[in-house]
Amino acid sequence: MALKPVRFLVVFSALFLITTMEAGGAAAEPMPPHAQRTLYAVNEAPRDRGSISVYDIDAGHRLIRTIETVPGVADVRGVAASAATGKLYVAYMDASSTGMIYCLDIYNDAVLWNRVVNPGVDRLAMKPDGKLLYVPTWEGGSADYINVMDAATGDTVRRVEFSTKSHDTQYPLSGPIFQETKAEDGSGHYLYLIDPNSYSVSRIGPYSGILGPYAVDSTSSYVVNNVTSLWECRSPISAPGTLSPPASRKTRPAISN
Repeated sequence: MALKPVRFLVVFSALFLITTMEAGGAAAEPMPPHAQRTLYAVNEAPRDRGSISVYDIDAGHRLIRTIETVPGVADVRGVAASAATGKLYVAYMDASSTGMIYCLDIYNDAVLWNRVVNPGVDRLAMKPDGKLLYVPTWEGGSADYINVMDAATGDTVRRVEFSTKSHDTQYPLSGPIFQETKAEDGSGHYLYLIDPNSYSVSRIGPYSGILGPYAVDSTSSYVVNNVTSLWECRSPISAPGTLSPPASRKTRPAISN
């Protein structure tokens, strides 16, 4: 049975992460007239934490429904979704600070699995084909690796070692895997690149401070980082795992309208 085309946005924790995708296909093509565009918002409010509100984008963001997912969500840490499989993943900590991930099927709102992930979780990413999850082990933790997990089962299939306090992970369509850390031993001044085939690790930097949230362009040529007390732009990334001599720009934080 053919799946109805669905275009959806995933929103996490006051717009910390926004991802646009088309479920049921790897390449985004012009949307057919009958396709519904929906927005999935993972709730952080205390009474709704961990549930997902679904909105109709073309009807003025009208609330369609709220999906009750799993009990005991204390701290939502990250969210990722697959256009290829129609699965959505939420990383969270429970009341005892145990790292967890649940997997939701967006076509029937069913939670397929809900697993403990040791030693912790943070803002995760996934392979574009929807088969693997890349899960940091928490910005407050001491583990010096991230977990690579089977997205279908939640099983951990390998570790990638590089530094402690791993936090934000991104996997742009053009690759490679980008990873940052909050480590205070100097390694937190680098942005790490992980080859998705060999799992070799290289790094960009050093930056002038510990990195915060960052953005990578669609071709993985430029990265803009929040850095402690500054912001910086590094370019270009000439190939996965390598960096040409960077052009760097620094300024004091500012807000413009």
